[in-house]
Amino acid sequence: MENTMVTLMSSFIDLTEEEKQGILEAFPIKTYPPKTNLLREGQIAKDAFFVIK
Repeated sequence: MENTMVTLMSSFIDLTEEEKQGILEAFPIKTYPPKTNLLREGQIAKDAFFVIK
């Protein structure tokens, strides 16, 4: 199953099925309720976030 990140990347470069699968494994989609604080002031980030919607 493709996600938005794979679709976006595919519009710029050609990806093999293996590369697409690698992206899906490396960047799992996590869902958070609206208004959730992903990082607080002074907190060191341990993750990177891409807001899809």
